Amino acid sequence: GAIGLISVTVLQRRNVERGIGWHGYDTIIREIGSFLRIYHNERMRREDRLFEPSLNGNSFALLLEPPRDGRDLDARALARVCARVKRGLRNHLARSLPHEIGESFGSYIGAALVNTGHGIPFERIVHRALEESFADALRDKEREGHRRSVHLARVIQRGLVSAVYQPVVDIVDRRVIGFEALTRVGGGRFENVEMLFKAAETNDVLWSLERLCRRKALEGVPALDSDQLLFLNIEPDSAHDPQLTG
Repeated sequence: GAIGLISVTVLQRRNVERGIGWHGYDTIIREIGSFLRIYHNERMRREDRLFEPSLNGNSFALLLEPPRDGRDLDARALARVCARVKRGLRNHLARSLPHEIGESFGSYIGAALVNTGHGIPFERIVHRALEESFADALRDKEREGHRRSVHLARVIQRGLVSAVYQPVVDIVDRRVIGFEALTRVGGGRFENVEMLFKAAETNDVLWSLERLCRRKALEGVPALDSDQLLFLNIEPDSAHDPQLTG
């Protein structure tokens, strides 16, 4: 009937900082492999196959046999398996990866359903399924970017950030000389505030986000003594914002 194929592709989300590099890439590849091997052994059939990336590859593939009841594998059944793999993998990576690696690399899931027969060599059918699933994984990355853009716009428009205040202490005199305002964002598309700011930079709304964060920090600032200071963090590019001192 048909071949079902699910691919898991590792793609870089942003420029990788020095110190993360290949170490971060190897870490996420290792964690994905660990999850998929367990998933394959515990949740899939013996006839299903897991293919791991070659030395220079960045994709895993799960090749699925038709259902046991004799029915053909259809798009709906493949989508259900794909959703389970995606949900389980992303939960696993959220628990096991340091956040800086999760920010730098993303794992994207693609699926393809390719009919067999018609005299087409089986090897070519598998290659076609791989190509289609990789293209679907790229669309998954684009969808993630779109979802983040939409959520980022909602965060800015609705002011969905808050400020917390970390004391700055003079350890010699043992007194609080001020507070550093730190931005926090609620649950949703952004796992942490670093990803929020990276999304703002990517979508060219960094100044708008920083204006919101400064306003929230000033609105909630605790009472300061006359000799205490409030410290606000800014991205270097925001030094050019004409409203920085407004």
